[in-house]
Amino acid sequence: MPRYLRGSEIDLEEAYGPLLDKTAHLSRNIRTGMLMSRTHHCEDPECGGRAPSRKCILRGHVAFCLAPVVDRDHTSKTFNEVTIHGERFAVISPQGCAEHHYTDGYNVDIKDARNGRHNFPIIWKKRLEEFRAQHEADIALEAEKREAMHKRLGMTGHQRQTMYARQDREEYLRRRDAGIADLMRDGMEAMAEATTVPRPTEDMTRQLSKSEVREAGELAVQVRAVTSEETKLVATPLWLYNELFGSPNDGAIGIGELNEYAGLDSCTPRPQEIANPTEEWLHGQLYPESTGIGEEEEEEEIEPGSLIDPSSIALQPQDGYHSEAALGPVSGPPRKRERKGLKKMEAAKARALARTKAEELTKKELDDEELIQSLKAQKGTQKSARNKRLTRAGRTAYI
Repeated sequence: MPRYLRGSEIDLEEAYGPLLDKTAHLSRNIRTGMLMSRTHHCEDPECGGRAPSRKCILRGHVAFCLAPVVDRDHTSKTFNEVTIHGERFAVISPQGCAEHHYTDGYNVDIKDARNGRHNFPIIWKKRLEEFRAQHEADIALEAEKREAMHKRLGMTGHQRQTMYARQDREEYLRRRDAGIADLMRDGMEAMAEATTVPRPTEDMTRQLSKSEVREAGELAVQVRAVTSEETKLVATPLWLYNELFGSPNDGAIGIGELNEYAGLDSCTPRPQEIANPTEEWLHGQLYPESTGIGEEEEEEEIEPGSLIDPSSIALQPQDGYHSEAALGPVSGPPRKRERKGLKKMEAAKARALARTKAEELTKKELDDEELIQSLKAQKGTQKSARNKRLTRAGRTAYI
């Protein structure tokens, strides 16, 4: 911050640079060429509206903007270099410089010196150095891009593809490293937060203290771990029965029921009763009418002294061998003729099922087609009726 704004003797070298003479600060700005005699009067109430003088600078009534800018004047010796803005403005102005306002943080040092706040830190020099460093970095980046462009123009297609692949690889590594750094930071933050949370100790049966339960003004849930005695109790075979019906030692159940419940948890599996279908059972399921399943046969009572029809008595051969009709179907593997009949029946059932599905599909398609035709006819009827109404309305209007 210039010393003249602190109330000391004006230092032209510090304030305006080495190119100014003794009276240049009263006549013009060396950078902008603006004459003070043409800048109306001093707006500060201490001067009472007089023309700008040396006292206006010493007392901080007027000042030159200290915002860092890049000189774009091609005729200037500081072309494309970082300098201060240098425009004259009234310090008492609510906004300050017309381009760099107080609200953006520019010229705050001048305003503090004008109001007598000398203990505040000086920030305009730090901002100037940061702006200069950023500008130099941008210039270096532009030069690098320009050099890369010239280099790219002299490359072959394969060389350009190799360069692009290398650049993509570098970008991927940079993003990966940034992601790893973010994950590590999140992990460290989580660990830092976890240190404030009460951790479980070896004594799992410890009750939470009152401070842990009511931490941050909220009532936490009290959790207690399972003890070893409770674990042994759960591992017993009758723990579920004990929970539901009480202890088995109460004498409420007998020894038989106790052994039955204990057998549920035993390691020895019980043999399961599995049905064993025979050829006779399968034949009865396929041909119920031939075997007479479901039909109740009524036995005829023979009255004493009545005559019996010899044909109704089943005859058995005398050689001791029973006929196949009298014994019924013989147990064992089905014969070739029976297997062939079963295959024919299955094929007939499959054909009937396929025919039924085809008929249902055809019927559905016909219904859909009929619905579409009916909708088209209804739409055509509505359209013709609308055309008739429009034609009738047009004729009426014409008449």
